[in-house]
Amino acid sequence: MDPKKKFFLFHQSQYFCSVPWNHFEVFSNGSVRTCSKGVSFGNINQQTLEDILQGDQIKGIKQDLVNNILNTNCEGCHQLTTGTEHFDLRNHYNQ
Repeated sequence: MDPKKKFFLFHQSQYFCSVPWNHFEVFSNGSVRTCSKGVSFGNINQQTLEDILQGDQIKGIKQDLVNNILNTNCEGCHQLTTGTEHFDLRNHYNQ
């Protein structure tokens, strides 16, 4: 990745978070989410985990974050962490 783009994403972007690239959670009902505040982007009772993690929904989430667009997946977390708190939480995940 271009160093300037990487610097922007990790230090200046309002919405970027690395969690969709390095984390997912599977809930007891089979729902798969990027994090506890994210929305379900698949269900292991209906699809394979591989299909879910390579599907259009997760790709859309990642693309929006790279383009500094607040995806509906991330709204819950972003609402909880406004202002500097968002950067503190994001920095926790994006070390």
